[in-house]
Amino acid sequence: MEKNMSKHSLFNSFLLGVCLAVMGWVAHKAADSGERIAAMQVALDAVKESSAKAERSSAEALIRVERKTDDMVPRREFDAKLLAIETEQRKADIRIREIDLEILRLKELVSREGAKGAK
Repeated sequence: MEKNMSKHSLFNSFLLGVCLAVMGWVAHKAADSGERIAAMQVALDAVKESSAKAERSSAEALIRVERKTDDMVPRREFDAKLLAIETEQRKADIRIREIDLEILRLKELVSREGAKGAK
């Protein structure tokens, strides 16, 4: 019986050792994975920071370009010229409408003359 108990104890000790070895291996793999995830997080944070800096830099460059453009042509002068151009365009549009009306009147007059001649 003692011999049987000894084999049983030895088998339990062996299984316990195997379980501890497997648990140690899993813990080691989990630690490696955690370190890799932490490294990825650091890299991701660095990418986010660099993209934010690039975005700020682009925005500042755009503002500088807009200021240079505004300095090249004073805003009031530009607005005045634009208003003058729009006014001239509206005058041309009005003249075109007047010509269209005159053409319609002439067509109506011709059709009346043609109707009188046919009678």
